[in-house]
Amino acid sequence: PKSMLQYYLKQAGYQTAIFGKYFNGWPLDVDPPHFDRWAVTSYLYYGAKFNIQGKVQRVQRYSTSFISDKAANFIKNTSQGNDPWFAYVAPVAAHAPFQPDRRYKRAAVTPLQSSPAMSESNRTDKPRWVSEESFGPRSAADVRRQQLRTLLTADDMIGRLLRLLDEMGEADNTLVIFLSDNGYLWGEHGLDDKRLPYLPSVRIPLLVRWPGHLAPGATDGRMAATIDIAPTVLSAASVIPDRGMDGRSLTVPWDRQRLLLEYERDDPPFEKVPDWAATLTR
Repeated sequence: PKSMLQYYLKQAGYQTAIFGKYFNGWPLDVDPPHFDRWAVTSYLYYGAKFNIQGKVQRVQRYSTSFISDKAANFIKNTSQGNDPWFAYVAPVAAHAPFQPDRRYKRAAVTPLQSSPAMSESNRTDKPRWVSEESFGPRSAADVRRQQLRTLLTADDMIGRLLRLLDEMGEADNTLVIFLSDNGYLWGEHGLDDKRLPYLPSVRIPLLVRWPGHLAPGATDGRMAATIDIAPTVLSAASVIPDRGMDGRSLTVPWDRQRLLLEYERDDPPFEKVPDWAATLTR
């Protein structure tokens, strides 16, 4: 636990908070370590159980909206003091069961653009566990449509929190990092889900906002990964960890030629995907 990002920040005097999903398989009756404020949850959108400051309770509101309120209140209350703060905000969206907010239940979204991988007719060159799958374009379009609809409420939350930072005069002093924890296949090679050694499964968005430090609209072509998030945040906070870290801070120049990717076989019903490891190069 002492290698966790929030541990280092808390030791440096930061107020730390987490709202949303914490970690796969984390028991809700166990408080997340090294956080001052928290409301952590499972995978449901309506009627989800939350551990809120040590008390497990069911919340009937749409989970993303509830998480948005918790994060906004924390930022408002903490920004009025002198302590620096760290907020980890992680909505369930766009995770299964892909349930949009009722406001967006029938919202229009852009159509799925097909690719050669989606229309691949001969998959005999693939392992059996790949070639036997048959997740087609219609199913992919249905899943994607629901995923994007769940993300509309996440968009609302992100916009709300960024406007709040602007209104409170905190934007220039706040590093904001937006990312996902995995990619997702929409029918490429007849597959769906994640955990697969294909690029749609491992590519994720990584967007950073830090007015006065990073130029708006700038693009960084380095091969970054989730391992770089903690070193980046600690570097921005001028906190030096007492042990080595796998990643590198994105605030300083460097380059890497490859990334290590690893996967260990999951529990049923995902056991069909075997262990695999790879290096990803340019």
